[in-house]
Amino acid sequence: GSQVIACAPGLPYSYGLKSGTSMSTPLVSGGIACLLEKDPRLSNVEVKMLLRENAEDMGLPRNQQGWGKFNCELLYNSYKHSVVKHKSVDGTGKYEYNVQ
Repeated sequence: GSQVIACAPGLPYSYGLKSGTSMSTPLVSGGIACLLEKDPRLSNVEVKMLLRENAEDMGLPRNQQGWGKFNCELLYNSYKHSVVKHKSVDGTGKYEYNVQ
């Protein structure tokens, strides 16, 4: 996350701006928790592919944006309460998911 408003040490009710993976990890983890609440049978590979497929392209090179911007609402609404199945597409180790 970039410029995330977060609780900061100091006086009571103190807030500060933070950036980096330390800020994005709890947001993504919370999104995954919401997704697993919908379907606790999802595997780690299925969750990873849902995260990847629902990341928003920021128009930056892949080495700067990774898969893209995390959007919890998009991730949550993209999954329709059915079992996600994964399979190797072409033997390269890549996976796809099918929502049934």
